[in-house]
Amino acid sequence: MLEVADAHAHLVELKDLDAIIDRATKAGVIGIVSMGVSLRSNIKTLQIAKEYHNHPVKILPALGLHPWGIDEKDIEPTINHIQKSIRESAGIGEIGLDYWRKDGSIIDPSKKEIQNLAFKKVIKLAREFDKPISVHTRGAWEDCFNIIAEQKVKKVIFHWFSGPVELVKKIIDCNFYISTTPALKFSKEHRSAILNTPLENLLLETDSPVKYGDLKSEPKDVLIPLKEVSKLKNVKIDEVAEKTTGNFLSIFEL
Repeated sequence: MLEVADAHAHLVELKDLDAIIDRATKAGVIGIVSMGVSLRSNIKTLQIAKEYHNHPVKILPALGLHPWGIDEKDIEPTINHIQKSIRESAGIGEIGLDYWRKDGSIIDPSKKEIQNLAFKKVIKLAREFDKPISVHTRGAWEDCFNIIAEQKVKKVIFHWFSGPVELVKKIIDCNFYISTTPALKFSKEHRSAILNTPLENLLLETDSPVKYGDLKSEPKDVLIPLKEVSKLKNVKIDEVAEKTTGNFLSIFEL
């Protein structure tokens, strides 16, 4: 059986975790990074990692501060908790910037300022403790990259990247990673980014429980981007699995 890893999931948002992780085990998943997005979900993420500490599938907690709906009053309490719990965390995520509303229009400048403030604060923490970060970049690709470059963060995963191909080259030149989801089946922008990302810089993820068409994803569905990468790049599935799982083990120092 091929060994694969889900570099970005939200286990806090999934029900019946025992069954979900059992299905992941049967699919060959050896590791899952469970993302926090707020103070509340960070606390729950740590609890889940402790509950499954002895499970064959390694559950790695990541503590984050998601840009969606962020409020300035939430920044300091969340970052304080991340700092106190940093040694229990495998990484920092989900963090980043998102400049688009649901209708595709651009958010208000004041919202951008709050997102940037939070992003810079949590990135400094990741750099201080040498933790990998998982970055949400929707509609803010250049700003995310420039902030990361300014802060000199070394371990970076651009999660579900669908930004410009020109930026992919900069990401690769910095030896950062890009992770791919089941959206690789249908997203033109995401396919273009992944086509231009070498296997040496690629990770697989589900972003579960995100829905892809009729599929409500869970970690076992990391096999979908595995197969899609194989087809897109005309590379054998076992090679894609070996490379991406090796990347996962490397960045999370397992």
